[in-house]
Amino acid sequence: MGFAHRHLLGIEQLSQDDIVTLLDLADTYADLNRQPYKHSDALKGLTQINMFFENSTRTQASFEIAGKRLGADVMNMAMQASSIKKGETLIDTAMTLNAMHPDLLVVRHPQSGAVDLLAQKVNCAVLNAGDGRHEHPTQALLDALTIRRAKGRLHRLSIAICGDIAHSRVARSNILLLGKMENRIRLIAPPTLMPSQIGEFGVEVFDDMEKGLRDVDVVMMLRLQKERMDGGFIPSEREYYHRFGLDAQKLSHAAPDAIVMHPGPMNRGVEIDGTLADDINRSVIQDQVEMGVAVRMAAMDLLARNLADSHSDEQELLRWRISPTAFFWRSLTLMLLTMLAWAPALPYFPVTVWALASVLSALFYMWIFEEFQIWYANRKTVWRLTNRALYIDEPNSIEPLQLALTDIEAIGKLSLWSIVLRLPTHQSITLPLVPNVRKTKARIAQAIEAAQ
Repeated sequence: MGFAHRHLLGIEQLSQDDIVTLLDLADTYADLNRQPYKHSDALKGLTQINMFFENSTRTQASFEIAGKRLGADVMNMAMQASSIKKGETLIDTAMTLNAMHPDLLVVRHPQSGAVDLLAQKVNCAVLNAGDGRHEHPTQALLDALTIRRAKGRLHRLSIAICGDIAHSRVARSNILLLGKMENRIRLIAPPTLMPSQIGEFGVEVFDDMEKGLRDVDVVMMLRLQKERMDGGFIPSEREYYHRFGLDAQKLSHAAPDAIVMHPGPMNRGVEIDGTLADDINRSVIQDQVEMGVAVRMAAMDLLARNLADSHSDEQELLRWRISPTAFFWRSLTLMLLTMLAWAPALPYFPVTVWALASVLSALFYMWIFEEFQIWYANRKTVWRLTNRALYIDEPNSIEPLQLALTDIEAIGKLSLWSIVLRLPTHQSITLPLVPNVRKTKARIAQAIEAAQ
């Protein structure tokens, strides 16, 4: 079994074998985290950037600890003070970060699909730490690991997910994962917090806690997502707790050894009774927090391995320098065109004067449009095209400028000797004085099409 994914964007893309592989590795990291020395070198030399566009305590801290225990250089970006607040788009931010060459990017965003969009624009591995109402894959994975360690298995269990199903990305990811692992899933919520057509996910739907909890092995409570509610979904928190909050009386309808879970943060006295949440015989909420670090260590470890493999698969397709021949022919063509422009004046001047005026005019044109400067500035630059990126290796740079092929929206000819590449940010990059422009342009276009 392996884990052949470049990113971790959701549970939907994972197979049963992928899930088992990740959980098995997370199991070993869970044991490591209980040792006095909790360090590994799996991410040594790699850079991890945490970008949280929503407030987070547990998830961000968990990813940060996971990265540091694996030896990564971890940076937390304060998105509340970032250029996003100044009007920069998400794609612009992605392009900026990509230029810094991170290896792992952990992203939480309030809009569904935003993390997937960002993953298309960067060369590093991207982990979804929650996007809108869409998915929260690492939460589902840590819940799965917690269940497996508590119950001894992760299949053929009866699992109840209770609370705000409609607004919960945790619920969606858990439904997908637990369904893939062949469990019986029950959803319990008031009709206002139950998504329409949820039955298509192969789950049982209840609006009564006692009926829904009958003989279940796992009770997973959800937080009321008040920040995503734009109306009155519940009469009051007191009424909600009375009907759908978990207490000892309601839990008595579950199996005698049923465990209680909650992704946090908890609203005690609203979603769950405080005493029950702290019951060490039934509650595994603190175990979930512990497994969160282990699962995120495993996820980043596996993605980093695939990242190394993808780098080893990179193949050079084309390499070129600025073409002196192209510069010569461009200069000669400009001189000939200038002579033609001066042709009407030929009867009035000696031929030598006419020729000298034409040459001087061409040289003046080339000076005005910085032709000589372009040639001189790029005479030692090397352009390299691979199956993943275009590298521009300038002599005074520490490392080449890297432009991912997936970032190139269009390719065109600026002139008979130059190629222009258009980027999603309405910017462009010019490749000047390219040898064999037609062949080079066609080769770049083929590489872009293959990469996308």
